[in-house]
Amino acid sequence: MYATLSQFKNYLGITDNSQDTLLTDFLNSAYNTINNYCGVKSFSLWDYEELIDERAIYSNNYWLFFYVKNKPVNTVKQINYESYEGAKGQDYLVVNDRELIFTKLPETNLGFLHIKYNSWFQSVPDDITLCEMMLASGLYQQHGNEGVSSYKLWDEQITFWGSSSEGELAYFKVKTLLDKYKNFSIPY
Repeated sequence: MYATLSQFKNYLGITDNSQDTLLTDFLNSAYNTINNYCGVKSFSLWDYEELIDERAIYSNNYWLFFYVKNKPVNTVKQINYESYEGAKGQDYLVVNDRELIFTKLPETNLGFLHIKYNSWFQSVPDDITLCEMMLASGLYQQHGNEGVSSYKLWDEQITFWGSSSEGELAYFKVKTLLDKYKNFSIPY
């Protein structure tokens, strides 16, 4: 989860512990919804391994270029199953969060380059946490009142479905917050 139970309860204005299990389930559901929409396993810092087809590695006389699937790349840890000690900014560059540019790389093995790197965030951005709480809040407000089509909490008002412009605006807000984090597959 990107938001803690305590953050979510504070967001809803709940002070007792009687609904903690239910609220945690809503946060988990919102967490999975966000990850599925954005095409990621998690936005938390994680190590990834990929096999890069040598046909996807471009080179000129000075540099080797290729893309990895997850962004933003923080550190390259292994190349071809061997520890990599190169320094970011000196031995390799990261451009547009996922394009790696190396000064030199070992030869590929059987037409593939194996790379292990870590990606995403040490501390998840606040807008992702807010989206998770907004989605979980919608689930909470609808729980037991499945016919409810909107809710108002403090100064926030969301309409869940229907043809109203308010519902479309709420959908647009969540979608807009998450669209910049959407991941996509790069075919090799």
